Amino acid sequence: MFEGLRQEQVGVDLLALIKDSPGQLQRLLSDLEDERFTLPVRVSESADERQEANTRARMISAAILSVGFAFLLVGFGNRSLLGVLPYNR
Repeated sequence: MFEGLRQEQVGVDLLALIKDSPGQLQRLLSDLEDERFTLPVRVSESADERQEANTRARMISAAILSVGFAFLLVGFGNRSLLGVLPYNR
């Protein structure tokens, strides 16, 4: 069943390639003649890569917030910004 679907998909892709090739070749040659060379690229991420990127973003956010909170607790110079902890030097 899957083999037949796979062959059908390959056939459809091959027909699309045959149909679109002359136009793509014309665009490529036109771009080369105009001294510009661009290739359209499509990028996609897997679900695992997206989840890892989200985890890294959350960890960075937590680190920034914790450093900011530590500065608020300790204070800057001889003043405590929250006024809760006395400044002892």
